[in-house]
Amino acid sequence: MDGRNCNIGSIIKALDSTIMKRTLEIIPEEERLPIMQGWIISYLHDNKDKDIFQKDIEKDFHIARSTVTSLVKQMEKEGFIARVSVERDSRLKKLVLLEQGEDRCNLIEGRINSLEESMREGISQKDMNVFFSVVYRMLDNLGCSGCHYMKRKGDGICFQSESRNQ
Repeated sequence: MDGRNCNIGSIIKALDSTIMKRTLEIIPEEERLPIMQGWIISYLHDNKDKDIFQKDIEKDFHIARSTVTSLVKQMEKEGFIARVSVERDSRLKKLVLLEQGEDRCNLIEGRINSLEESMREGISQKDMNVFFSVVYRMLDNLGCSGCHYMKRKGDGICFQSESRNQ
């Protein structure tokens, strides 16, 4: 296919819409989370070897402090996360994924991995590498290179936080 006349934004929007539709089909309603809660739970799961603070969520997801505060309170209330004092400074509270959050993350992640496998079906690893290379270049072109760096996670490449200054 010749992509010279294709609109990148339209193709990405169609892919995004299709992924969201399929995600809603494979995750039963009672297991679903609001999208930002899901992203934060996954982020905490993927970074459980690091101290993650509310300000890290604010910075890495580019959302306001008040929004993160509200999300964290709701997720604490639902038993997904806890704020825990750190040894070096009891005023600092790191965010910790609780067993219920871990369980929900693993459940949803299994279903998402199945969807990911079906999207990759019939596409060589070489073509996937080209795809990711091009997408990351586009993100750089749009000024997102300072937002995150890419880190290998198993076979894929994922967004991870830039640094941990705490």
